[in-house]
Amino acid sequence: MLSIVQDAGGRVTMPRTALTGMGWVAYCRDTEGNVFGMFQADDMAT
Repeated sequence: MLSIVQDAGGRVTMPRTALTGMGWVAYCRDTEGNVFGMFQADDMAT
């Protein structure tokens, strides 16, 4: 998913990071400067 953001001209501002026992989180900035986050649930994340 992060590669899609980058291919569209956005930037990853915080790479995929584990939230232990909850999942994965990443933050990005789009081409207009808006920051947004993505979360993927995964109870096995470490």
